[in-house]
Amino acid sequence: MARVFWLPAECLQPDRDALPRAIFFPPEERHHLLHVLRKKAGEKVDVLCDGQRLQVELVFRGEQLLGRILQTQPIPPPPFSLDLAQGLPKGRKMEEVVVFAAQVGVQRLLPFHSLRSIPRLDDVESRRKRERWQRLADEEAKVTGSLPLQVVPLSPFEQILHQGPGAGLRLFCWENAERSLLDILEKTPAFPQAGILVIGPEGGFAPKEAQLAEQAGFQAVHLGERIIRTEVAGMLAAVLILERGGAFRLPSPS
Repeated sequence: MARVFWLPAECLQPDRDALPRAIFFPPEERHHLLHVLRKKAGEKVDVLCDGQRLQVELVFRGEQLLGRILQTQPIPPPPFSLDLAQGLPKGRKMEEVVVFAAQVGVQRLLPFHSLRSIPRLDDVESRRKRERWQRLADEEAKVTGSLPLQVVPLSPFEQILHQGPGAGLRLFCWENAERSLLDILEKTPAFPQAGILVIGPEGGFAPKEAQLAEQAGFQAVHLGERIIRTEVAGMLAAVLILERGGAFRLPSPS
């Protein structure tokens, strides 16, 4: 599998000497290219940056490693954009959520704490965790060849209910819901372009929270009779929603 690199837009830079437009590889990516992948000057690699897929030729400028941009190709927007709001689970389960959400094509991950969340993070720990989660998401972008999953700061549950006001599909997974997710998806005639899915922590949601979600315009859905772990429930539901939205279909040949 070809390795794809993701770099932020600030890495794009003009080179006044010889390159009309180039991209700068920061130290960690330089190390990976040269000492792990054993790349040499003149070799070509693909880079995701600023909404584009770039083919670049590796060039040294002193200690700097640059990429001379040879080709650019815009990355088309997905047919359906899904945000996943995930109740903060115990231990390192959120890392599993990040990896799989990035793999299946979730656009944003919105971690939150609710009444039954067991971990309670202070501001410093919350910031450190988010940086870790975003690094994992960036690494997955190199594998999938798509723009990285965006991990937003940890927030309280009530704040999540005000996210994605333009989302045409607003779903709230709750074991006491009357309708199943599949039933909702099958009976949505015109599928919207964006949606948000809310998954609770290990202990689920309190009835008060379910009431708040429905008042905020979310549809309560269940995933069947099986008891599913929180880190799996979000992925199962996300895949079903994304498939219905056309995320896994190859473009038709022109």
